[in-house]
Amino acid sequence: MQSLWDKRTCFIHYGVCSCRACGSFFRRYLDHEKQWKYNLCKCSEKNFDEESQQDLAKCKKCRLEKCFSARMKKLGLSK
Repeated sequence: MQSLWDKRTCFIHYGVCSCRACGSFFRRYLDHEKQWKYNLCKCSEKNFDEESQQDLAKCKKCRLEKCFSARMKKLGLSK
């Protein structure tokens, strides 16, 4: 998740101000949460810089943890 959002790219997604990419990522997680298994951190395997947006997109486990730490939550979703 971006650490510094430009006001032009910040939207409310799942109760949190975030970019659209992070909102979409969290939506995909919610749509398939029983099938998604992010047990392995790719950052630690490849020594990525955890603060880098580019690296965060490569490690879904860390990206999902950032969503939860930002307090993204499941809201009333309709399919």
